[in-house]
Amino acid sequence: MADVDLIKDGAVAVADGQIVAVGPTAELRAAYTAEQMIDAAGKVVCPGFVEPHTHVVFAGDRVDEFELRVKGTSYQEIMAAGGGIVSTTTAVRQASVEQLVAETRPRLDAMLA
Repeated sequence: MADVDLIKDGAVAVADGQIVAVGPTAELRAAYTAEQMIDAAGKVVCPGFVEPHTHVVFAGDRVDEFELRVKGTSYQEIMAAGGGIVSTTTAVRQASVEQLVAETRPRLDAMLA
C-alpha cells in the first residue's frame, strides 16, 4: 500500500456492471462510448478497494492507523504500538450502550440515505 499511484484526470469505464478499464479520461473517452457519466471531480475513486463487510456498531476508530499503513507501517508494528483490532475491541468493551447507540445512529442514517 505504500506504492500508490494517482491518475490525474482519470476515468473508470464500466460495462455490464464490471470495471473494464481505468485510465486517463481522454484515453477512455476515445475507446468507450458513455451511456452515463458521473462527475467525480475533486473526489477519490478507488474501485479496487471494495470491502463488503462492515461492523456498524463500534466505538473508537483507526483512521490514524490507515494512514500509517499507507505510509508502509506493518500491521505488526501498529499492534506492537497498541493499535490494531485490540484497540477498537477495547473501545467497544469500554463504551456504554448509550454511547454505542449514539455513535451507531448516524452511521445507519448515512447507509439508508
